[in-house]
Amino acid sequence: MNEANFSRRLVHALRSLGFYVQRIENSITSGMPDIYAILDGGTVWVECKVTPKVTQEPRFERNQIFTMETMVLHGADVVVAIGSEDGFRIRIVETGSMTNEIKTSVGELAAFIASHVLRKH
Repeated sequence: MNEANFSRRLVHALRSLGFYVQRIENSITSGMPDIYAILDGGTVWVECKVTPKVTQEPRFERNQIFTMETMVLHGADVVVAIGSEDGFRIRIVETGSMTNEIKTSVGELAAFIASHVLRKH
């Protein structure tokens, strides 16, 4: 699995739950999360990462961490969706920390993102 394939699968799963989804493909401003999604007025930014194993930490560019933390400081919801051959994981980006949730499918990742967005909205 590569990051582009994982991102496409997650976009499809989010849309199937009713999200309006926009993939962000920006070569000029690096560091922006890969996906912007809206559900019932609630919004979330999603950074997609692929690792060999679900428990392995993904690698981030310094500007990705800076951008995600800055977005959170300004009130945005940001999550990191991590895909691997042996499972999936979601991390909620919060100031100074990230919460982990292990899921078994892309559909479960999308459902978790939906519940997070609706709970916050």
